Amino acid sequence: MLEVAREDRIVTLSLAGMVTENDFDAGVGKMDDILGPAASVRLRGRKGAFRLLLDWTVLDGWEKGAKALGTILGLNVQDIISKVAIVAEAKWHDEEARIADICKNATVLHSFFPWNARTP
Repeated sequence: MLEVAREDRIVTLSLAGMVTENDFDAGVGKMDDILGPAASVRLRGRKGAFRLLLDWTVLDGWEKGAKALGTILGLNVQDIISKVAIVAEAKWHDEEARIADICKNATVLHSFFPWNARTP
């Protein structure tokens, strides 16, 4: 599952369970709806207008092909992202470098927890 939300200049992308290509296809439409006005930001040359929060606290992983679509989605919006925060279990620590590579102009921060978010 993939959920997209926006509050002011913070876009939250929450991934849960096993993310599929269909999840990212739907996510592109949601990102279009939420970031639609950002097209004018690009036209005016205003980079880094948004901050991105990646909530992976209940992520199990990506089905084959889904991670590539996520990368493409990130590349399409990376020029309007100034900061990325990743909140996830420690098992996703290696993904930080991939996110930093996708969002080259953004500062990438993280909170990787050694616990399983599904258990209290």
